[in-house]
Amino acid sequence: MEKLVMCFLLTLFLTKFSFAETIVLKSGQKIEGKILEKTDKKIMIDIKGVSITCLLADIESIDGQKANLPPKNELPMYGGLPRTPEEKQADGEFIKMVTEGPGGREEGAKAMIIMGWEFFGKGDFKTAMKRFNQAWLLAPDNADVFFGFGHILLQQGQSEKAKEMLDKAELLNPNKAELYYNRGTTYMVKGNSEKAISDFNKAVEFNPNFANAYFSLGLLCGDKGDYDKAIFNYTKALELDTKFGAAYANRAIAYYFRKAYDKSWEDVHRSEALGEKPHPDFLKELKKASRREK
Repeated sequence: MEKLVMCFLLTLFLTKFSFAETIVLKSGQKIEGKILEKTDKKIMIDIKGVSITCLLADIESIDGQKANLPPKNELPMYGGLPRTPEEKQADGEFIKMVTEGPGGREEGAKAMIIMGWEFFGKGDFKTAMKRFNQAWLLAPDNADVFFGFGHILLQQGQSEKAKEMLDKAELLNPNKAELYYNRGTTYMVKGNSEKAISDFNKAVEFNPNFANAYFSLGLLCGDKGDYDKAIFNYTKALELDTKFGAAYANRAIAYYFRKAYDKSWEDVHRSEALGEKPHPDFLKELKKASRREK
């Protein structure tokens, strides 16, 4: 009965109106209306003030996209679809819980973004989108959220929509290098060194004067045992910031593993002069290997 009513109503409203979505039925008929609600089986559409229900099984496409759309929370910004009363209540409870916690909304959004990239790195784009949506609820003008939306859409083959999201990210934060650096830092914290290195390299491509990005590359190269590259990146960071104490401290370690003990000691002294304290175990090993006390 529901299907018969649906088809009858759709036939009445085939005249074109200037609404948000264009819906094409499998029968070839085309209508325009505003989607009010969507489930995994049907959608509710408003056509000139009249609400009708459409079964997804009878719809070919919505705005050029196949009708089997994922749930709202797997679409950027929940697909721009109206939130049900239950969803609004859940959103409010989530925002309240985060707001009352340590760090408030800003830190909560950062936590959701970190989780989003973690799932992205595992190839779980659905869950990644859910986390970025939660971040968007907390910080709707955060460039890193739209950066995440865009890269998920790229993985899903939706290049045009991905470009819209990435353009939005750049509009909110014109510093592309910072966007890649932020994501790279997330990958590094989660132990995904390959993706982190890729993002830090992109960061320095966009901004060759990004000392922190070179420093992070140095850390990752050192962790992989590539001490020559680690030294190169620490040196680049120090060329850009001569008071980067942590870069001296970590380059000292890289020189130690290359058995360049005199250079290692030089960097230890430079780092100490800038307030850095080399790890006691490292100093013990350096003294032993170099046969000198300082």
